[in-house]
Amino acid sequence: IYDKYKGDINYDPSVVSVVSLDIEVDIANDSGFPSPDKAQNEITLITISRNGKKAVFGCQPFDNTDPSVTYYKCVDEKALLRSFLDVWNSIEYSPHIVTGWNIDFFDIPYICNRISIVLGSNELKRLSPWGIVKTRVAKIGAKEQVMWDVYGVSHLDYIQLYKKFAYTPQESYSLDHVCEQELGEKKIDYKDAGYESLADLQVRNWQLYTEYNIRDVDLVDRLDDKLKLIELVMAMAYDAKVNYHDTFTTVGLWDVIIHNYLLDRNYVIPPVKVGDPRDTIL
Repeated sequence: IYDKYKGDINYDPSVVSVVSLDIEVDIANDSGFPSPDKAQNEITLITISRNGKKAVFGCQPFDNTDPSVTYYKCVDEKALLRSFLDVWNSIEYSPHIVTGWNIDFFDIPYICNRISIVLGSNELKRLSPWGIVKTRVAKIGAKEQVMWDVYGVSHLDYIQLYKKFAYTPQESYSLDHVCEQELGEKKIDYKDAGYESLADLQVRNWQLYTEYNIRDVDLVDRLDDKLKLIELVMAMAYDAKVNYHDTFTTVGLWDVIIHNYLLDRNYVIPPVKVGDPRDTIL
């Protein structure tokens, strides 16, 4: 990167396709809350947005009165997932960055596993412009978590962006609480509307259930309209000449900045020497 892009990089955030994502999963079948690793329940709704336009995928009728929303009524979950993949790869979307609230630990792994189960591994590859989707194991605290990487699409989970860059400690990092603090608005409260649970809402009022899903995506978009955290990531990444996700690190980011600074002055840092783990003193 240093050799190809000398000096400052002039970039245009408007040409970077940033897509927000949120899904709803069937929880009305008494099988318990679905695990993203198993993805045992059907995906009932998917909403994606870019530049104020939204595409919503569902299998029941929805009375859409919002001109910024396109609703795709599908005959079943297979058709829903295929329709989603078609739009995901369309000129209007084709994301360079995907964001959403807690997408790294729920939405993305659930979609990847569910597409694999319902459509097969070949269709899963369509999530990536390079046709590569892989898993890796990340250690989160003391717990190991399976993560999915969609090659060619940077995952910028907005809850992680908020925790890293907003510098506003919260008593809760639920989307509902953060939006109330930052925007003075909340998610759709289905309990106030007379429904006992999200499962109850799903069964009894598909219209409001779909609006609930759309609202979650809209709130994340509006959070970023205010906080500009994705633009901050772009500024840091192009200044340091790293990938977007590398801005989540501190040591790694400064390592590259120092490396480039020294190269400008004809100093070359020697490669890191990796020692033999057998030499480690216990």
